[in-house]
Amino acid sequence: MDTKQITKLAAALLTATACTLLPAQAETPPVIPQPAKVEHKQGKFTFSPSLSLSSSKDCATDLQFFAKELRKVTGWKIPIKNSGNIHCELNPKLTSGYSLNITPEQIVIQAADHASLFHGFQTLRQLGPVDLFGNQASTSLKQGWSVPCLHISDAPRFAWRGVLVDVSRHFQSKEEMLKLLDSMAMVKLNVLHWHLTDDQGWRPEIKAYPKLTAKSKQFYSQTDLKEIVAYASQRGITIVPEIDVPGHSAAVARAYPELCVKRLDKEGRYNVYDVSNPDVYVFLDAVFKEMAAIFPGSYIHLGADEVGKGAWKKDPGCQAYMKKHKIKSLHDLQADFVQKVCRIIENHGKKPIAWDEAMEGGGDQQLAIMSWRGVQPGMEAAKRGHQVVLCPVSALYYDRTQSRSKQHPRGYSSNTVGLSQSYFFEPRIPTLPAAAKQRIMGAQGCVWGEKIRSGDHLQRQVMLRGAALAEALWSPRPSLNYQDFLSRLETHRKRLDARGIPYWWEPESTPIQVSSWQSIVGKSQPRVDVSKHITRSGLHEFLFHYQIGNGSFHILNAELLENGKVVAQDKHAYTATVEPRRPNQYYRLILPNFNPDARYELRYQIEAVKGGASGTIMLVPALAPDAYAPDRAPDSGANVANQKQPDEL
Repeated sequence: MDTKQITKLAAALLTATACTLLPAQAETPPVIPQPAKVEHKQGKFTFSPSLSLSSSKDCATDLQFFAKELRKVTGWKIPIKNSGNIHCELNPKLTSGYSLNITPEQIVIQAADHASLFHGFQTLRQLGPVDLFGNQASTSLKQGWSVPCLHISDAPRFAWRGVLVDVSRHFQSKEEMLKLLDSMAMVKLNVLHWHLTDDQGWRPEIKAYPKLTAKSKQFYSQTDLKEIVAYASQRGITIVPEIDVPGHSAAVARAYPELCVKRLDKEGRYNVYDVSNPDVYVFLDAVFKEMAAIFPGSYIHLGADEVGKGAWKKDPGCQAYMKKHKIKSLHDLQADFVQKVCRIIENHGKKPIAWDEAMEGGGDQQLAIMSWRGVQPGMEAAKRGHQVVLCPVSALYYDRTQSRSKQHPRGYSSNTVGLSQSYFFEPRIPTLPAAAKQRIMGAQGCVWGEKIRSGDHLQRQVMLRGAALAEALWSPRPSLNYQDFLSRLETHRKRLDARGIPYWWEPESTPIQVSSWQSIVGKSQPRVDVSKHITRSGLHEFLFHYQIGNGSFHILNAELLENGKVVAQDKHAYTATVEPRRPNQYYRLILPNFNPDARYELRYQIEAVKGGASGTIMLVPALAPDAYAPDRAPDSGANVANQKQPDEL
């Protein structure tokens, strides 16, 4: 009798109510992100029209929300009782996360807090039919469904698992923002960084300064803001508003020109605040006071990126201020301004966070840093004692295109940021000192608005990369499995379909896992047979991702061999986990003439860094010649590793 027959016989002998452990090879639940620990058991719990709910008193509001969501898609009454089929409670013994225990008789969700309780509910929904995420009653659900007996113990690795959306450059309606929150909540992304102001527009209503939105039809009233915040909070999401100062402020200059530096060469104002003007700080105090009252989260973002400091150099008032206060440089002048704004934010009970340029001139010690110009500024900030969120351009800027395909709309640049870059991104850089690692709060994908043309376009830029990042930031690093993730992603796409949320998916241009290694020592030059993945002439792009380990690795060059002879090579160097501002992760190997009878191998030179690490090799396969977008064709220069070139093509 073989193993399968023994397993079937054993299962037949178990009663339906028993929760005996199943064999270890039980199928991975179709949950994204993958839970930290899953214990498979025998039996199933059946959802039927007689379903009832119960909870402890401290989560009665959460229970009402869960009941509403289930009633919407089933059409069932689902009463709330003292002891229901599904029971929810907060457990003070849990320091974070939730547990989900499913037996044939009852489902119990215990959680450390309200957000974690919602995460447990989302996991339970993902165990069931995809229509549980729909917007209306489904005939397929009315008769009931079953979920397997499981015990899940789950908590995220990182507290900050976010998405930035820029609504200044392209306004998104309240309805689109709610749809985005739905898609984030489905995969337990928990921070919406909301870029509300920039040169192109000021979007939040400020009652103390009504001119900011008086002439605009595209802004959020404070009623709108509160509604969006409440919607997010129900779904375990914190919104971090960004008021970008002292640069990116042309919208302020149009409404209140006296607050910005006056041009001397022509009419008008620079898009930079006049930091020598006391009225600027009165203005900012009023703005942050109103923002703090609306947004209950801990942080307010103050921007501080890409400041045109040259305006201060030309302004007599700013120069006089520098002289009076013995400020030696423009960097120091920005630092002086940032410190004042930090105190304003703190006076309203919030913590300040800013882009990594805020460290120029020293950086306020209480300021959290968001590292976008690669991960190096974030690593330095963490070493100095700052809390850090990572969002490097070359790996997590979701306004960039996801594919070279002409089917994908043009991004902010021609450089691509693909699915695997999010999935294997590791914020806790392994070569950082232990204390600095603990200051890494997490990471986020960023969608800037310059090239976003609609709400649907925004949603497609976030998903499915957002789902990949969610798993990278939540699940235990050793458990990451790209091929398994793609399998679960197939189910998740159906959930998004049920919810009416657009996403980008094109199998032909999706990265393929071609190999992996467990560890490396010193320097070596391995060869990997990639024959089955090479099916045509053209550009084949390879990426080398860190997976686990106390160190990292350098890739020194890569070559494509045809029957043992080099037919393409890329000699640039890349260090895994140290993602730069400009792209150098891609090894671009162009096969001139495909031979279907040939053996193709990837040969690469790799060197261990501080003990080395395990890693994964991905391939973005060649497309048909007529499938490329002109700005992303193989000869376009997209993804070329050149640290001297601008990162935007």
